[in-house]
Amino acid sequence: MLNIDFTHINKIWLRLFIIYSVCLLIKAFDLTFGGFFDITFRGLTFTIFFLGYWYLVWHLADRIENTFQRGNMNGFVQIVLHLTYGYFASIVFNMSYRIWDTAFYGNGDEWARNRLLNPELTVSLTLFYFLIYVINQYFRSNITAREKQIRLESLEKEAAVAQYRALKSQIEPHFLFNSLSVLSSVVYKDADMANKFIIKLSRTLRYVIEKNEHTLVKLQEELQIVSDYIFLLKVRFGESIVFNYGIPPELIRIYLVPPVSVQLLVENAVNHNSFSEDNPLNITIKIDDGNLVVSNNINKRKDKKDTTGLGLLNLSKRFKLVAGKDIQISDDGVSYIVCLPLLTSDYSTASLKKPIQQ
Repeated sequence: MLNIDFTHINKIWLRLFIIYSVCLLIKAFDLTFGGFFDITFRGLTFTIFFLGYWYLVWHLADRIENTFQRGNMNGFVQIVLHLTYGYFASIVFNMSYRIWDTAFYGNGDEWARNRLLNPELTVSLTLFYFLIYVINQYFRSNITAREKQIRLESLEKEAAVAQYRALKSQIEPHFLFNSLSVLSSVVYKDADMANKFIIKLSRTLRYVIEKNEHTLVKLQEELQIVSDYIFLLKVRFGESIVFNYGIPPELIRIYLVPPVSVQLLVENAVNHNSFSEDNPLNITIKIDDGNLVVSNNINKRKDKKDTTGLGLLNLSKRFKLVAGKDIQISDDGVSYIVCLPLLTSDYSTASLKKPIQQ
């Protein structure tokens, strides 16, 4: 089926219209033409050359701006470089116009009265290029604003779905049942341990419920709740689970992640593997090359039913919406590794549904 991008076509016609309007102005002020709509062959070829040349200049200006945007170049420097490019393009057009008019139409005498660079025409065309630059920036800002709005709307919809799925999958009845069962056995044996268990359990549940309203949370908060969650698991499973963690404190304070993302990976490791004190489950969390890496050894449970993988799929979608990045998953049969892109406040400025609590 033919797929036509009408937005692109409309942009082409708009640019040609603007360039043609400037072409008419030049014809009006150049007395060697017969007015605005000079129907001579010279007037026609000039119009075609002017349209083609300045459309190419405009197209290259787009490419230049894209390069500047990717390089995060200073705005003032961008303007200076654009004006330099526009001035150079104007000089090239002026000289080409002069050579063409002299060689093919014998207007050398007319050009001899003007200085070589014809400053009036060159400056006028440079200002025309600056007009192109301003129009480009206007359309870019409007498109960017529209894209941000669409992205924010999608993010809010996804956040609502994520909250529902997280509440459904993270606070599973069996987790609460197992935790309360462990608590009932501990409370008579060790009152201090039972008290600590209750505090960490309540903090874990409160975090899951409250922070799911946020798109991103501080890595420090997420890892704190993971630590509480690991405590609950170790009370239940003892030394069957080994938790390896070593991230410098200065790093966990500057990065952001979607809420419950790391806890989800730890829970998946526990749910999908069998382990014992002789053959423990080793869970490692570290930072490597701008990613939070969560890994565990693989010893798949034989009694575990196939799962839909909605948790990881949901997490992947949330990363794509927030930062345009995806999680990386590796499974070599020995280790299961998930890499979460670490985000900074730059990603959260326009995308957080609610501000991050300090």
